[in-house]
Amino acid sequence: MQLRNRDGFERLAAIQRGDAAPPPAVAMLGMSLDELKRGRTVFSLVVDELHENPMGTMHGGLIATLVDTAMGCALSSTLPAEASAVA
Repeated sequence: MQLRNRDGFERLAAIQRGDAAPPPAVAMLGMSLDELKRGRTVFSLVVDELHENPMGTMHGGLIATLVDTAMGCALSSTLPAEASAVA
């Protein structure tokens, strides 16, 4: 599916429906886009050993990435096509 000329919300909706592939980092970490509204996104992931730090707990960078992704996509969902990054 061609995402050019679509606004941020339409791009995210296409990813959520499975009509477009998620960004590589989102796919690699196993995140899923669970909720999408203009100005709001909810992402989740099921953590396992892949996400552990050397001490055996969830790596803080994973939490930061989850927050960064949700916040960035929430903002992107409000932008017109000409202001959004092209996927």
